[in-house]
Amino acid sequence: LRTISVEDRAKMLKIGIKTQPAVVKITINEGIPIGTGTFITSNGYIITNAHVVEDATQVYVKLFDGKEYSAKVIGTTFPSNEPDLALLKIEAENLPWIEMANTVSIGDIVVGVGHPHSLEWVIWGGSITYIDKDPMTKYQEPVNRVIQDDSVDVGPGSSGSAILNLEGKIVKIHNSSSTNFN
Repeated sequence: LRTISVEDRAKMLKIGIKTQPAVVKITINEGIPIGTGTFITSNGYIITNAHVVEDATQVYVKLFDGKEYSAKVIGTTFPSNEPDLALLKIEAENLPWIEMANTVSIGDIVVGVGHPHSLEWVIWGGSITYIDKDPMTKYQEPVNRVIQDDSVDVGPGSSGSAILNLEGKIVKIHNSSSTNFN
């Protein structure tokens, strides 16, 4: 794997700062901070992990500008959590959002923005270290495409964070709930 240069670190920080407004802090029920989400459209659709909202009776999101909204769970992979994804929606327009990447390769430098340990809009980074190229298990059942990065698991609350390439596009959704690497 390649060493991350000073120039690449500067790019990582720039991408992190640029994308912070498209990242939301997710709380559930009585305001329990639980995870992170990312706008994937300008009209309020948010992607996160299913386990972030699986026990929620109410979901709220806090935007970078401090505004808070009630969110509706549009869809989730619960109870299987395979893949561990959920789609939320808030009623708002003209929101900043992040596009999905078309490709990812081992060695690509990546940036995460999220809310570990209830901290707000933390930026971290690393590189892609593994991509599962075999879409079938030994039992010939479809499985998630695993994309692992070597950035530190920054802790609870980072689940659902978008992991971005140096173009600022989403390459994976971070999952800190288990050894599942996404």
